[in-house]
Amino acid sequence: MVARFFYAILAMFVIGLGFVFFSVADFLQRLLPNLNEPVLVVQNVTNFEVGTKVVAYYKAAEVVRFNNKDEFKTLLIKERKNGTLHELNATEATLNGSEIRAKGDVFYANSDGVKFRGTDRGVVYDRKNEFFTALDNFTLEKNDSVFNGRNGTYDVKNGILDANGASGWFFTKER
Repeated sequence: MVARFFYAILAMFVIGLGFVFFSVADFLQRLLPNLNEPVLVVQNVTNFEVGTKVVAYYKAAEVVRFNNKDEFKTLLIKERKNGTLHELNATEATLNGSEIRAKGDVFYANSDGVKFRGTDRGVVYDRKNEFFTALDNFTLEKNDSVFNGRNGTYDVKNGILDANGASGWFFTKER
């Protein structure tokens, strides 16, 4: 008799827990905080960031939003900062705060004549500080000069390249 009473109480507890589990939307997220569940998935996205005029243009074939980051497929970003137009194309990218981690074919260009191509492991672009970090082979072009490197960092604001395994062709104006 006591065993039946115990199993009846246990069955009501399991049913009650199941009801709470399925009725509260973020219960699983609180129960397993490291679970990376997509919050939103959107296809063919075009977005404009507007201040007093259009400041940035974003386009992606797919965006997957998580609680702590956004993932993009076929990303295109065009933004104007301090009078310079920046354009970033990537096959795959992850936005976490002001940092964009791009993989696959990565291409960056700006209106100052800088072109940056990254491959394989990808590129990290810090939009706030305007730094590119190439995790693998990259090519940097400025006007007619071409630099190749195994990995390195490029400061977009100041035009300073710090690279490992660098080789390049430099063209200067004759006086």
